[in-house]
Amino acid sequence: MHNLESPNSKVSQVHVKGDGHAFESELKAKRSKAYKTLVAGTYETINNRDIDDYGVMPSPCGGGLHGLCGAIMSKEFKFRLTKKHFNLPAVSINAMHYHIYEGCFEVHGDKLAIQCSFYQSNRRKWYGDTSYLTDIAFIKSLFSFGFRKGLISEIPEEVNAFIKNSTVFVTV
Repeated sequence: MHNLESPNSKVSQVHVKGDGHAFESELKAKRSKAYKTLVAGTYETINNRDIDDYGVMPSPCGGGLHGLCGAIMSKEFKFRLTKKHFNLPAVSINAMHYHIYEGCFEVHGDKLAIQCSFYQSNRRKWYGDTSYLTDIAFIKSLFSFGFRKGLISEIPEEVNAFIKNSTVFVTV
Protein backbone atom coordinates (compact mmCIF):
# COMPACT_ATOMS: atom_id res chain seq x y z
CA MET A 1 0.00 0.00 0.00
CA HIS A 2 2.85 2.36 0.87
CA ASN A 3 4.40 1.92 -2.60
CA LEU A 4 1.13 2.81 -4.31
CA GLU A 5 0.72 5.94 -2.21
CA SER A 6 4.40 6.99 -2.39
CA PRO A 7 5.78 6.09 -5.83
CA ASN A 8 8.94 8.20 -5.37
CA SER A 9 10.01 6.50 -2.14
CA LYS A 10 9.15 2.86 -2.52
CA VAL A 11 9.85 0.37 0.21
CA SER A 12 11.67 -2.54 -1.32
CA GLN A 13 12.38 -4.71 1.72
CA VAL A 14 10.67 -5.26 5.03
CA HIS A 15 12.27 -7.38 7.73
CA VAL A 16 10.40 -9.26 10.44
CA LYS A 17 11.32 -11.59 13.30
CA GLY A 18 12.60 -15.08 12.59
CA ASP A 19 9.12 -16.53 13.12
CA GLY A 20 7.70 -14.32 10.37
CA HIS A 21 5.75 -12.02 12.69
CA ALA A 22 6.24 -8.28 13.06
CA PHE A 23 8.22 -6.90 15.99
CA GLU A 24 6.22 -6.07 19.12
CA SER A 25 7.74 -2.62 19.48
CA GLU A 26 9.86 -0.08 17.68
CA LEU A 27 12.64 -0.62 20.22
CA LYS A 28 12.78 -4.35 19.49
CA ALA A 29 12.86 -3.67 15.77
CA LYS A 30 15.78 -1.26 16.24
CA ARG A 31 17.69 -3.90 18.22
CA SER A 32 17.55 -6.37 15.33
CA LYS A 33 20.60 -7.38 13.32
CA ALA A 34 19.15 -6.01 10.06
CA TYR A 35 18.53 -2.57 11.56
CA LYS A 36 22.00 -2.42 13.11
CA THR A 37 23.64 -3.16 9.74
CA LEU A 38 21.54 -0.40 8.13
CA VAL A 39 22.69 2.08 10.78
CA ALA A 40 26.32 0.98 10.38
CA GLY A 41 26.12 1.37 6.60
CA THR A 42 27.14 -2.25 6.02
CA TYR A 43 23.78 -3.57 4.81
CA GLU A 44 24.16 -5.12 1.37
CA THR A 45 21.31 -5.54 -1.06
CA ILE A 46 21.12 -8.30 -3.63
CA ASN A 47 21.66 -5.94 -6.57
CA ASN A 48 24.06 -3.47 -4.84
CA ARG A 49 21.56 -0.61 -4.89
CA ASP A 50 22.03 2.28 -2.51
CA ILE A 51 19.73 2.74 0.46
CA ASP A 52 18.45 6.30 0.69
CA ASP A 53 16.46 5.85 3.87
CA TYR A 54 15.27 3.24 6.35
CA GLY A 55 13.21 3.10 9.47
CA VAL A 56 10.60 1.28 11.48
CA MET A 57 7.03 1.49 10.25
CA PRO A 58 3.73 0.09 11.49
CA SER A 59 2.84 -3.32 10.17
CA PRO A 60 0.07 -3.33 7.55
CA CYS A 61 -1.62 -5.97 9.71
CA GLY A 62 -2.38 -3.38 12.38
CA GLY A 63 -2.51 -4.17 16.05
CA GLY A 64 0.32 -1.79 16.90
CA LEU A 65 2.97 -4.22 15.70
CA HIS A 66 5.97 -2.93 13.81
CA GLY A 67 7.59 -4.19 10.65
CA LEU A 68 11.25 -3.34 10.50
CA CYS A 69 13.20 -1.18 8.17
CA GLY A 70 11.31 -0.22 5.16
CA ALA A 71 14.51 0.05 3.17
CA ILE A 72 13.89 2.73 0.58
CA MET A 73 16.19 2.18 -2.35
CA SER A 74 17.40 4.94 -4.57
CA LYS A 75 17.47 5.03 -8.32
CA GLU A 76 20.02 2.55 -9.48
CA PHE A 77 23.37 4.07 -10.32
CA LYS A 78 26.04 1.69 -11.57
CA PHE A 79 29.08 3.11 -9.82
CA ARG A 80 32.47 1.46 -9.84
CA LEU A 81 35.91 2.24 -8.45
CA THR A 82 38.67 3.45 -10.76
CA LYS A 83 42.13 3.04 -9.27
CA LYS A 84 44.37 2.82 -12.32
CA HIS A 85 44.71 6.44 -13.46
CA PHE A 86 44.60 8.39 -10.19
CA ASN A 87 46.63 8.74 -6.98
CA LEU A 88 43.47 7.99 -4.98
CA PRO A 89 40.60 5.87 -6.33
CA ALA A 90 37.70 7.71 -7.96
CA VAL A 91 34.02 6.83 -8.01
CA SER A 92 33.13 6.34 -11.65
CA ILE A 93 29.92 6.18 -13.60
CA ASN A 94 29.85 6.03 -17.37
CA ALA A 95 32.95 7.98 -18.46
CA MET A 96 33.02 10.45 -15.53
CA HIS A 97 35.29 9.90 -12.53
CA TYR A 98 34.36 11.80 -9.34
CA HIS A 99 36.87 12.61 -6.60
CA ILE A 100 34.93 12.60 -3.33
CA TYR A 101 37.75 13.33 -0.93
CA GLU A 102 37.98 16.27 1.47
CA GLY A 103 39.03 19.38 -0.43
CA CYS A 104 37.65 18.06 -3.73
CA PHE A 105 34.16 19.49 -3.34
CA GLU A 106 32.39 22.67 -2.21
CA VAL A 107 28.80 23.73 -1.76
CA HIS A 108 27.76 26.63 -4.02
CA GLY A 109 24.18 27.60 -3.21
CA ASP A 110 21.94 24.83 -4.56
CA LYS A 111 24.83 22.99 -6.29
CA LEU A 112 27.60 20.72 -5.11
CA ALA A 113 30.80 21.51 -7.02
CA ILE A 114 32.98 18.39 -7.20
CA GLN A 115 36.24 17.68 -8.97
CA CYS A 116 35.99 15.13 -11.73
CA SER A 117 38.13 13.64 -14.48
CA PHE A 118 37.40 12.20 -17.89
CA TYR A 119 39.38 10.74 -20.75
CA GLN A 120 38.99 12.13 -24.22
CA SER A 121 39.88 9.25 -26.52
CA ASN A 122 40.21 11.23 -29.74
CA ARG A 123 42.96 13.35 -28.12
CA ARG A 124 44.26 10.48 -25.94
CA LYS A 125 44.37 12.78 -22.98
CA TRP A 126 42.94 12.98 -19.45
CA TYR A 127 41.16 16.16 -18.39
CA GLY A 128 40.15 17.48 -15.00
CA ASP A 129 37.09 19.63 -14.48
CA THR A 130 34.49 20.67 -11.94
CA SER A 131 31.04 19.14 -12.11
CA TYR A 132 28.09 20.97 -10.55
CA LEU A 133 25.65 18.42 -9.15
CA THR A 134 22.05 19.17 -8.17
CA ASP A 135 20.41 15.70 -8.21
CA ILE A 136 20.13 14.85 -4.50
CA ALA A 137 19.56 11.13 -5.15
CA PHE A 138 22.75 11.01 -7.24
CA ILE A 139 24.78 12.90 -4.61
CA LYS A 140 23.54 10.62 -1.82
CA SER A 141 24.33 7.54 -3.88
CA LEU A 142 27.77 8.84 -4.92
CA PHE A 143 28.93 9.48 -1.36
CA SER A 144 27.19 6.37 0.03
CA PHE A 145 29.04 4.24 -2.51
CA GLY A 146 32.36 5.84 -1.56
CA PHE A 147 31.63 5.23 2.13
CA ARG A 148 30.62 1.59 1.57
CA LYS A 149 33.76 0.92 -0.46
CA GLY A 150 36.01 2.49 2.19
CA LEU A 151 37.16 5.54 0.20
CA ILE A 152 35.89 7.89 2.89
CA SER A 153 35.40 7.13 6.59
CA GLU A 154 32.09 9.00 6.74
CA ILE A 155 29.88 11.13 4.55
CA PRO A 156 31.21 14.68 5.07
CA GLU A 157 29.14 16.97 7.28
CA GLU A 158 28.86 19.67 4.62
CA VAL A 159 27.47 17.11 2.13
CA ASN A 160 24.94 15.87 4.70
CA ALA A 161 23.92 19.47 5.43
CA PHE A 162 23.62 20.21 1.70
CA ILE A 163 21.38 17.16 1.19
CA LYS A 164 19.25 18.01 4.21
CA ASN A 165 18.82 21.68 3.31
CA SER A 166 18.47 21.26 -0.44
CA THR A 167 15.52 22.85 -2.14
CA VAL A 168 16.22 21.09 -5.44
CA PHE A 169 14.07 18.01 -5.91
CA VAL A 170 14.32 15.55 -8.74
CA THR A 171 11.40 13.24 -9.34
CA VAL A 172 11.94 9.69 -10.45
